[in-house]
Amino acid sequence: KVTVNPYDWNTNGQAHYRYYLSDDGSNFSDSVDLVLSYTAALKPVKEEISVNIGPNPAADYVQITMNGVESANLKIMDALGTTISKEAIFSSKKINVSDLRNGVYFLVIEIPGSKTITRKVIIRH
Repeated sequence: KVTVNPYDWNTNGQAHYRYYLSDDGSNFSDSVDLVLSYTAALKPVKEEISVNIGPNPAADYVQITMNGVESANLKIMDALGTTISKEAIFSSKKINVSDLRNGVYFLVIEIPGSKTITRKVIIRH
């Protein structure tokens, strides 16, 4: 006959079992200890990523504010897809747009290891 002691779980990542071998349930002839190791993995909760851009339409500057992002790469493209400028930005950045012609532009914000966010901005002087 084989009996098993109750499951013993603890927070250090191990479970302990002891198997008893007996001939009639009262005379134990041997026991076996078994230790199971496990890992409880929890993924960190990622903060929601948000990007705010304003004013829109803009004349002199565009303020970019990012939440849940430490740094990103910014690319400004015209309506034809031509890259006007590229730069690294950190959580908040004021971009001078006074040199840009009137029209529609796209701000492409590439967040490393995450996603790319594109926002349309109208420049009107």
